[in-house]
Amino acid sequence: MKVSVIIPTYNGKHRIGNLLSTLANQTFQVSEVIVVIDGSTDGTKEYLEQGDFGFTFSIFVQNNKGRAVVRNKGAELATGDLLIFFDDDMRLEPNCIEQHICHHQKHPNSILTGAQIDDYKKASSDFLKYKCWLSRKWSDPLNAYKGQPLPLNNLHLTAANFSIAKELFVKLGGFDSRLRDAEDFDLAIRAYKANVSIYYKHEAFAWHDDIVTATSYIKRLRQYQFAHRTLRRIKPEIYHNIELREPVQPHGLKKVLFSLFSNKLFLDIIDRRSNRLVFLPRIFRYKLYDLVTTSYGVFFTDRPI
Repeated sequence: MKVSVIIPTYNGKHRIGNLLSTLANQTFQVSEVIVVIDGSTDGTKEYLEQGDFGFTFSIFVQNNKGRAVVRNKGAELATGDLLIFFDDDMRLEPNCIEQHICHHQKHPNSILTGAQIDDYKKASSDFLKYKCWLSRKWSDPLNAYKGQPLPLNNLHLTAANFSIAKELFVKLGGFDSRLRDAEDFDLAIRAYKANVSIYYKHEAFAWHDDIVTATSYIKRLRQYQFAHRTLRRIKPEIYHNIELREPVQPHGLKKVLFSLFSNKLFLDIIDRRSNRLVFLPRIFRYKLYDLVTTSYGVFFTDRPI
């Protein structure tokens, strides 16, 4: 099996080196690594050309066109039978590639999503530790389906760490180039409707080095909400009877509570002073982070941050 690793990157000069270093130390050395630079302005191309990462790889530069298009370009350039996609802020455990390959040898014509876990050791703020906790909270239910395809009500595909046969990727039409977010959710739904099984394998493990603030995390939540509204609008026939994660707007006292926490004061406290809140029990701190990010990122997305 010839394996092609595809790495999309946008202004990832400060983080992509960590991923490439862990690729060089895999128990299985892949045939091909392709880095697709999506209109970066931070000198990523020069950094990659001048660095020594222990193996050779190809670089393709395009104008900024977004998540879906950049991954599709990598798949188009790839010559491997199996495509493995990693985002540029991932760090792989040494057997991550091997775990992807073993899965496809056992379950051909399927899709595998690996782990995407935030690292407590890299968390420099209490809010980042909350993000580490969240990543485990999201992944734990998926472990219940070990060795089994994921059901529709718990379908999960993260483009940051997943693999698929190139022939199947082409058959499914790749990522929808109209989308700049939620493109992996869209691919998962189309795969499910085409009777393609999607698996989650925690052993295909990668650390996620996503250094965020509460403000940047809220912006990401808002982008995701907008992306799902876009999906509903442009693909009504595909998403009929499919849950698109449209939030149920709060009413009564619950609305008052969320409105209260969509206040710049709370956001500033989290971003500037979260480490000073550690005297509070974790359950209270994390509930505060939940309330503020959900209020701003899901329910009151028109409020300035």
